Amino acid sequence: MAYLGSTAPIATANPPVKLIDSIMGGVAVWAYKSTHSSTDTKTAGFFTDAKNLGMQAGDLMLQVNSGTTKAYFGIVGAISTANGSAALASAASSTSA
Repeated sequence: MAYLGSTAPIATANPPVKLIDSIMGGVAVWAYKSTHSSTDTKTAGFFTDAKNLGMQAGDLMLQVNSGTTKAYFGIVGAISTANGSAALASAASSTSA
């Protein structure tokens, strides 16, 4: 399944949501819930609208896989200067009971 960011039709759009804004130059915290795995979100350019959403390299991302019992905590990688896309630079998973 492809990423459905902020430019997708409103009925299907599912971009990450900012939970905590950056304070005094710190990092923002984002949440993303979908059936994508951490392998998907670490693929270069996965979040095609990262720059438009306001993501910055180093921001934190809580990713919940709604198809499994896994959650991932990752770090947003470099934002592409060519198209404003990004991927998670790293992610660690946790399995819930």
